[in-house]
Amino acid sequence: KLKTRAFMGIRALLGEHHSFMDDGESFFWVLFWICIHYNGPNEERYVQRFDKWNYADAEELAGMKLGIVADEVIFRKILDEYVTEYYKILIPWLNRLRRVVFPSGGTWKK
Repeated sequence: KLKTRAFMGIRALLGEHHSFMDDGESFFWVLFWICIHYNGPNEERYVQRFDKWNYADAEELAGMKLGIVADEVIFRKILDEYVTEYYKILIPWLNRLRRVVFPSGGTWKK
């Protein structure tokens, strides 16, 4: 069963005041999830590394997410390894969105 915690923004997971940017980050995580867990319409797959996101506590999950997006080289490596063939075309766009949502490799400050 899918839980929404996997789609929550890092700041929200840490209990910080909600901002419209948290909604943008949630969109980023939904798109990230789809590209990894689906190989086209109705072709779902299980990926243990990211399934853990549904069960991790909030602080642990925030750290896992930050570790994925903080560095472009690491992020691209993860995308190359986990994004399904169907969604590979979106990899450059996911990275561009990452740069907007996580300026300087971290969460928005203001």
